[in-house]
Amino acid sequence: MSRSLQCQMKKYATAGLAIAALVGLQACDELTSLGGQPMDNTPPTTSIANVPPPNDADNLYSPLVEMSWTGQDPDGYISGFEVSWVTYHETQGDSVVHDPFVTADETMIIPFESSDVVNRQRILVRAIDNQGAIDPVGDTRTLYTRQGIPPETFLYYPKPGTKVFVAPESSPAWRGVGIYFTATDVDGWIRGYSLRVDDGEWSPWQTDTSFVITPDLLKRPLGGTHRVAIRSQDDTYIIEETPVEFDLELIEPTHHLDWLIVDATLDDNGGTERPTDEAVDEWYRHAMGEISYDTWDLVTDGPLTRELLGQYHHVLWHSDNWRESPLVEYRTILTDYVRTGGRLVLSGWDVLVRFNNNQAVADSAWIYGDFVREILHVSAHRTIQDAKMRAVATSDGDTLEVDLSKLFVFRDGLYRVTDISSPGPFAEPFLTYVAADEDSQHLDGLVVALSYQNPQYRVVFLGFPMSFLTPEAGRKLITEIRAFMDSSFYF
Repeated sequence: MSRSLQCQMKKYATAGLAIAALVGLQACDELTSLGGQPMDNTPPTTSIANVPPPNDADNLYSPLVEMSWTGQDPDGYISGFEVSWVTYHETQGDSVVHDPFVTADETMIIPFESSDVVNRQRILVRAIDNQGAIDPVGDTRTLYTRQGIPPETFLYYPKPGTKVFVAPESSPAWRGVGIYFTATDVDGWIRGYSLRVDDGEWSPWQTDTSFVITPDLLKRPLGGTHRVAIRSQDDTYIIEETPVEFDLELIEPTHHLDWLIVDATLDDNGGTERPTDEAVDEWYRHAMGEISYDTWDLVTDGPLTRELLGQYHHVLWHSDNWRESPLVEYRTILTDYVRTGGRLVLSGWDVLVRFNNNQAVADSAWIYGDFVREILHVSAHRTIQDAKMRAVATSDGDTLEVDLSKLFVFRDGLYRVTDISSPGPFAEPFLTYVAADEDSQHLDGLVVALSYQNPQYRVVFLGFPMSFLTPEAGRKLITEIRAFMDSSFYF
């Protein structure tokens, strides 16, 4: 073999050994990365966006600042960020250290604590990678925020001194005691509200401006005075410093007495169609027969109270003068009474039309509800001006006559009768119109009284003053009403 060929072969062998060595080293690196000797994890890095830009004490930001940040990891990916900050009160000279928290978000609205006139906020953000390593340095920004003004809460209902019925347990008819309020924040908006009853725990924050206090939140006994507090929180998470506190006066109905007749009729001169109070009282004495009852005259006995009303299982309210009725003013106490298990009979002249176009009723419906629709269960009604109702018919076909001697001789029957053109859901016709002559037969069968029942309460509404029926008809009508009130719930 020639010397030159031997030299070439030695060169090739040396090169091959070098290549093999390189391949071997690469294979070792690959084996290390796949499960051999572990590689060191490189911690991530963090960068806070320059929005908003740094400011100073002469150009203060709102306490609520939107900030963004990103992270980089050369050998993995970012799984989250650790965020913390310290608030320095420049005027007061103290500081507040806020506990760090972890988030996956890259953009957040930070509610900086800003109770001083000038507040220096130093925020630190550190990225976290997929192996749990945290940026050892992180990124910081310093911002200045103005003082946040706490929100202020205002109570709508119940007003001071108002007494409210309370039931032993919640039901579909009565969920609990409603509390209604609002709040203002001069430098932002309201984030939520919280309530505390009888020194209990504060409720979770909510955005609704009403609370329902259920019986389980109240100390025993349910009846009596309970302490309620409401506080609000603004968009910078500042909580009202002085919550609204008030005494809630609750009355637990006993219903241990049977019937109460509430006389809401103004005394008249005793002429035709203008009965005296004594004449109306006498009619009811005859109609009630052997039923035990008490009476309350709104004119002579004064305003009706919850303490009195809550003692009775049945309340019969009558307004026998079409010129005036205080029913609208008593809609709240009657609503409260019915929803907590009372049974109501309401009879009168033009009692529903007084709710039409009544601004006070409309303004308070969001608190008290719609008395006509939700309590009486009348969806639509109109007034029959014609003096043509000679009698009313029961569901069994009995006819109850109008006492024509109480009307002027030129009238053929009772006038200003309410036609319940659309009873509410699950309400049933109780009495229907019986016309005086052929000319008014188109009025026959119109619903002039309805009944409604559910597991909690029962209602009978008559769209005319029942005292204009004959005494015999009145006795029969009270018997019909009592039978309905005492019957078993049909569902």
